[in-house]
Amino acid sequence: MTGQKAVPSPPALVNELRHLVASAISDFKAYDVPKVCERIGLADGTSEEAFSSKYKYVKTRLASLHVRDVLKAARAFLEENENHWLSEAADKVAELEIATISEITRRRVVGLFGKWPICTEIEEMDFLRRLWPIVITHPLRCAWISESMPLWDGSTSSA
Repeated sequence: MTGQKAVPSPPALVNELRHLVASAISDFKAYDVPKVCERIGLADGTSEEAFSSKYKYVKTRLASLHVRDVLKAARAFLEENENHWLSEAADKVAELEIATISEITRRRVVGLFGKWPICTEIEEMDFLRRLWPIVITHPLRCAWISESMPLWDGSTSSA
């Protein structure tokens, strides 16, 4: 980035990225955690440390890293593993260094595309589902929400 000042990362967003990396790696067996950490560039440690708490093992290694190194570790993990929420958080952190588009420009773009359908070959909701998961699958959501409850049912009425 030449000529531009780096945008500071909001602490909550960086902490969320650290948490999601640690959570994703802690899903592995305890004896695999040190190898996974090493593969994504984190400091190595003892197996006993990983056996006592997989999450803390990873979180301790991430705590001392600069946000760019945490992002690098997250991207390395995502090269070998699929994790939607980690991918989303990594993208949000990466976007912090990209110049933003002004609100007026966004409105003008939406105004241009608002006159025509997004795509004509398939239904718009099917197209959007391919881009984003339109179904709630976040692990921290309330227990009473159905796994397949859509975020939007396609209706245009505001009831």
